[in-house]
Amino acid sequence: MMNYTTTIENGPNVEKLYFTLPDWSTFDPEASLKELESLFILGRKLADEDAKKESHTFASLIGASEDFQEKISRVLGPFGHLNAAMQTNAIREGYKKATSLVADFGSDIAMHKGLYRAYLRYRESAEYQTLDAEKRKIIDDVIEDFELNGVGLSPKEKKKLKALNKKETRLSTRFRNNATEAMGRWSKHITDEARLSGVPKVTKDATRDAAAKKKRKGYLLSLQSSIVAGILTHADDRALRKEVFIARSREASDLGPSPKRLDNWPIIETILETQYARAQLLGYKNFAELSLKKKMVKQPREVFEFLDELAEKSHERAQEEFAELERFSAEKLGIEKLEPWDVAYASEKLSIATYNVSQEELRPYFTATRVFDGMFKLVERLYGLTIKEALGRDKPSVWDPSVRFFRVFDKTGKLRAAFYADLYERTDEKVRKNSGAWADGCMSRRKLSDGVQVPVAYLNCNITPPSGGKEGQLTHYDVETLFHEFGHDLHHMLGLSNYASSNWVRVEWDAIELPSQFMENYCWNREMLQALSLHVDTGEQIPNELYDRLIASKHFQTGLAMARQIEFALIDMELYAAGIPCDIDTIVQDVRRRVRVTPVYAEDRFINTFGHIFGGGYAAGYYSYKWAEVLAADAFAAYEETGNIYDPVKGQKFMEEILEAGGKRRMSESYVAFRGRMPSVEALLRQNGLIAAATAEEA
Repeated sequence: MMNYTTTIENGPNVEKLYFTLPDWSTFDPEASLKELESLFILGRKLADEDAKKESHTFASLIGASEDFQEKISRVLGPFGHLNAAMQTNAIREGYKKATSLVADFGSDIAMHKGLYRAYLRYRESAEYQTLDAEKRKIIDDVIEDFELNGVGLSPKEKKKLKALNKKETRLSTRFRNNATEAMGRWSKHITDEARLSGVPKVTKDATRDAAAKKKRKGYLLSLQSSIVAGILTHADDRALRKEVFIARSREASDLGPSPKRLDNWPIIETILETQYARAQLLGYKNFAELSLKKKMVKQPREVFEFLDELAEKSHERAQEEFAELERFSAEKLGIEKLEPWDVAYASEKLSIATYNVSQEELRPYFTATRVFDGMFKLVERLYGLTIKEALGRDKPSVWDPSVRFFRVFDKTGKLRAAFYADLYERTDEKVRKNSGAWADGCMSRRKLSDGVQVPVAYLNCNITPPSGGKEGQLTHYDVETLFHEFGHDLHHMLGLSNYASSNWVRVEWDAIELPSQFMENYCWNREMLQALSLHVDTGEQIPNELYDRLIASKHFQTGLAMARQIEFALIDMELYAAGIPCDIDTIVQDVRRRVRVTPVYAEDRFINTFGHIFGGGYAAGYYSYKWAEVLAADAFAAYEETGNIYDPVKGQKFMEEILEAGGKRRMSESYVAFRGRMPSVEALLRQNGLIAAATAEEA
């Protein structure tokens, strides 16, 4: 059993505010599995008892349910987090079993007709009529969840749906684990430093350290995202770029390591079949229709229209940008025909030639400490928050020594939240970390009889680890990623609901990226960049001349970037809107013919690691990134219209109407409360340089 510690953060004469934190040193996969099994037995018993009661109160339904869910989350939450951030073989195998148990239990509760009827009876009660809007929404959401999860099906159909739910959970977990393991099964040892010509020092240092850990001389390349980016963007050796690109493209496929065991293609086919079958059982034409029931956009047709509009307004620009890249590559780089492994390299060279700025030139200015300090000062200016790191004996248990812990206080000094920050890639082959960056909740805010349990969040990145006695350094892209994920964490940490049932994850999924993408805007502001920068060697801030070059590059290849995201979103929606059998390759190639501008590698298996839609909660929802980007751009425009993007009045309103509201109401209501109207796509197009400011004003 995993132990927890409770930390009181204020005196006895005021409302008690406290953390409830895991003691990571006591985590045991086998003990956690046994505890989950016992909890699920108890949960089924409690559900049966609740179903038999003739009458309920809000507390006896929602309060009791949240108390029980908290017990589960204290076991399952750390299990899932370690499977993503600190995965060992024992954790991976244990978590597979845990997700199977969760799927079984979740299906049993979601299809429990007696419990569903208890909620229906409560909705007809006198007490329900007295509830505030938030509590009514909680009850209404639970009833809708029951209905979307098949509570009205026959016993035979329920049995079939339960099996499908369990199967999908098992498959998505296997998909993620295969991708993570496959990433760690490829490496390339290089002893000739000349082959790394052009590669940034930080990448060479990381690969040299990796080789040294294996007691080898030279450099050991891996498929970690920062290493791949360092090679594909900067390596002058075209053959090396090709080799790394192909290895990355074949990851977790029939062409990669251990194909019989790690090939995700059969898993993708089965996931699509499973999701289609689930949707059909529940009365929907396809899984896309089912997925959109809980989103702002309600029909696949609306998603396609939205993406088509963006494609129409960006495709010509993308074609022009690629034509420019081809000309430059032929004239300046001697590359007559651009291949997929040349695009990032040539783009970087073109950017430098045009704007004389590169990510590696910027990297020494962005140290982890300075970036964190600057980001914290931003939220202080916008929202009146103060963030303090816990050090020494004050630091709680963590899963890795590099993990940091911070507390968040409001302008009166009152505790609001806390978060863990796990910034760096793992280089130990036996302890794996998922690629990319992500945010998640550790504990939700709840008002209890003895006080308020404040929320705790996770902030996870994969920045290149510190090397050579210097602290970790970030590219400007890394800075944007960090701000993005911290935006998610703010959404979790600042929500003021007294119930976990109204926290940030209850926001419609296609709006969940609003706070994160909103934060990215500040990474392009001169004043903000000065606050974030301090050269690792000289202690200087980014000079104005370098800042001017960076800002000039902001709209570099925005058309190509838009086309890439539209491609991913269309592939996702087309796959989940299709019937079964589904010809995956034909759908992928058809989308690419319509919107792709850059060259395609014939044996590309990128979809085998497309974790967002096969193992990350974005199935029939990848368009959400662009949909929420519209919201974020329009929200930021509200600040720009005041002439002060740090306007504390706007900041307070954004915090109250968006962040603090969390899932207490529909995002459309929250957005209108902040902006006074629904968003317009023009702000996003203007922000990406795809229309002029005057055009937006006239629109």
